[in-house]
Amino acid sequence: MAAAQELRAAALRTSDKEGEAKAWHAIATVHLMLEYEGPVADRSTPNDAADAADRAATIYRELGNRTGEGTALNTMAQARLRQNKLGQASKVAEQALGIFREKGETRSMVKALELIVEVHTLQSNPRQDCKQRIEKSP
Repeated sequence: MAAAQELRAAALRTSDKEGEAKAWHAIATVHLMLEYEGPVADRSTPNDAADAADRAATIYRELGNRTGEGTALNTMAQARLRQNKLGQASKVAEQALGIFREKGETRSMVKALELIVEVHTLQSNPRQDCKQRIEKSP
């Protein structure tokens, strides 16, 4: 976490918005990793990850960096999934999928689709709409 926080501080000092977005995304990723690590009092929560990913997505959106925005949205969807906020996880993963579809980024589309399938599996309806989403992919 220290490295991600240092990256954020450097980006703020130099007014590097792209660097700040990358730092917030790194912070979100670390929060997801620290959810089960260390003493309970020091653990991160999925809400910490979702908040940091949201900040990254917002900055990327302002910069017009659609790929960065989609990647941050995927991370936010993972956090919402861990919070058991399945509707929000699905909605955010759908947004990410749309961005990746628009950009033709197949690997990233697969990651978003994996999240969508996971949501549907947890909702006990894994086949619902998944076939349509896959058929829309290039």
